[in-house]
Amino acid sequence: MNLDAKSIAILVLVGLSITFFSMWYFGGNNDDKIKIKNLEGDEKKIELVRDSLYKANSTLKSGFNILQDSVNKYQIKVNKTESELKQSKLDLSEANKKIILNQQQLDVTDKKIDFLAKNPIKREDDALVNSLKEKLK
Repeated sequence: MNLDAKSIAILVLVGLSITFFSMWYFGGNNDDKIKIKNLEGDEKKIELVRDSLYKANSTLKSGFNILQDSVNKYQIKVNKTESELKQSKLDLSEANKKIILNQQQLDVTDKKIDFLAKNPIKREDDALVNSLKEKLK
């Protein structure tokens, strides 16, 4: 093997490169290793917090669903009550109309009674007998 200056320089550079790379890779800086361990610890803490938040979220969701079901039941009751109230108002309106109509008829009847009390119908003989027959049928 013929080694000239150029080849020796390349071999020396390759050797130095391998040496420095090895020192960097295997030796490293202790600060970096400490930082990595701290980050791994932080990662585990964050995972624990995440898991606890997932559990809390699922608990809250189930509680919300229970409350939502309760709200839905009460809303159904409210809707039913509102419907019944509306129907009752309609019934009351109809009853008021009937009361007004009956009151008007009563007033008319009272006026007729007063008129007949002041001015009785006078019938004699055959007209009286026929009138009584008609009313007794």
